Amino acid sequence: MPRARRTLLCVELGLYNGIPEEQGMNFRIATFILSIILICMILFKAIKKRTTYKKLRNYLAREQYDEFFKLIDAPLTNALYPDYNINYFKLNAYLLKEDYAKANETLEVLLRYPLKHRQRVDLVLKAFNIYVGQGKKQQAKSMLDEILNWEGDEYKPYKHDALLSYDIMILKKSNHIGELEALLDKTSGSQRGRLEYFIAVQYENAKNIQKRDEYLKRAAEDGFHYSAH
Repeated sequence: MPRARRTLLCVELGLYNGIPEEQGMNFRIATFILSIILICMILFKAIKKRTTYKKLRNYLAREQYDEFFKLIDAPLTNALYPDYNINYFKLNAYLLKEDYAKANETLEVLLRYPLKHRQRVDLVLKAFNIYVGQGKKQQAKSMLDEILNWEGDEYKPYKHDALLSYDIMILKKSNHIGELEALLDKTSGSQRGRLEYFIAVQYENAKNIQKRDEYLKRAAEDGFHYSAH
């Protein structure tokens, strides 16, 4: 019987699989080893990301900015995290350092990234607070316009807070004092302190320094200290 015919017959009978048994065993071993290597790489990356993040947070908490930027700029850190996350880390560091020139530069870079809506919401709210805190009217207005265009009832509180902040901090209005004072008995802790701070700013806008100082003291006692970030 010709060789080709014998091979075909063996295949039909399930007696021939085209791969010698030794080669098949070697292939399975190689596949197993590669799977183990892949799992180890995934575990290493997950563990390294967690430990690197912890180090970065600790450096910022201790104000060890040189160590922070050395780690954040390391090739391994850039391999572990997307560019957006790296720049977001840096933004927080610049804000804590009060290096607003670098912070604004980094913020402009972040705002150009194509993001999912939830990420964009988080970034725009942060950008709005930063610009309002620095008194940057044009940039704050741009972020406010975007906030006001968000659709959905879940964004109503953000819109209200943004309009309130813009009126008080940028436009220097003082017409929300009664509205905010009426809310004081319904809040406590830092949230109450936040209201007291905005009341204080309005009294400053109205040139009532005595009332301003009174509410600034109350805000501090309630644990609120205004920050641009």
